[in-house]
Amino acid sequence: MEIAGESPGMDCDKAIHRYFRDHWRHLFPGLGDRTTSLRQAANLWCVKQQIREDLLKRLLPFGSQLRIAGGFPMPVRGFRRAYFSSVFKLKEEFKAVDILPHTPLRSNRKDDRPAAVVKRLNNRRRLLETVFGQLAERFKIEKVRARDLRHLTVRVGRKLPAHTINCFRHQAAGNPILRFERIFS
Repeated sequence: MEIAGESPGMDCDKAIHRYFRDHWRHLFPGLGDRTTSLRQAANLWCVKQQIREDLLKRLLPFGSQLRIAGGFPMPVRGFRRAYFSSVFKLKEEFKAVDILPHTPLRSNRKDDRPAAVVKRLNNRRRLLETVFGQLAERFKIEKVRARDLRHLTVRVGRKLPAHTINCFRHQAAGNPILRFERIFS
């Protein structure tokens, strides 16, 4: 229910529960009240993650040797400047476990990497930005409505499988994977 509710743009628990209660009650006779169904859905986080992993294996059967880490801004209450942060030590820790971070260089900097590597990284970066854009616009992932980390984890944990299922639906329909407007228009 949660994942199906996320796809058309219902991004809060209350709207998803209300939609299924009002329109699909005959399929969910034991739906119960909102807090009980949300608690049950939150306890299924492991199942949702397993569904997502299985679908990703089907979408990317050969996997990828390139792993990309990225992020998007989320408002954090009460955060001040972190003079104590050890971000610069992170590069040394990456080297210790054979992880080589690549970042795009400004146009006025000389890039010693082979052109083919830079092109592949830029293509992957564009793909990542497209996915982040979809998560932000369609799934409203940047909106923080959680009181604590557990609730935030549950919220993000239903948006990622919803995005993956939409990609899988596109591939099955023969459409480009990330063209969501074709399904929802």
